[in-house]
Amino acid sequence: MAEAKRTLAAILAADVVGYSRLMGDDERATMDMLNICRDVFRKHISDHEGRVVDTTGAGDGFVAAVLASLLEHGDDWRGELRGMLRFANAVGALTTTVRGAIPGLPRRADRSPDVHPRHR
Repeated sequence: MAEAKRTLAAILAADVVGYSRLMGDDERATMDMLNICRDVFRKHISDHEGRVVDTTGAGDGFVAAVLASLLEHGDDWRGELRGMLRFANAVGALTTTVRGAIPGLPRRADRSPDVHPRHR
């Protein structure tokens, strides 16, 4: 039997310290540097057969999944934090696989054991 190919979905959240100031000082140079950084990440993603479709909503998906998990676990969430964050990372990553923020969000019925077995 052939071995199943495993895939990894991940979110990279990055912040630019002093972004507003940098844009105010030199918008063109700031955008050029951001594009250089994006190209580096895109190359690494491509080298590992990954793809980024649309990053809109990835952070929102992550936060929504954390909130949904908190509601699901109630007062017992502390013991589940690691699994909740893995699930939230997977949801945020899934939002990048299709165009648009809302279409990329999985529905509760779509939860897969591959995302996280505890969150079926």
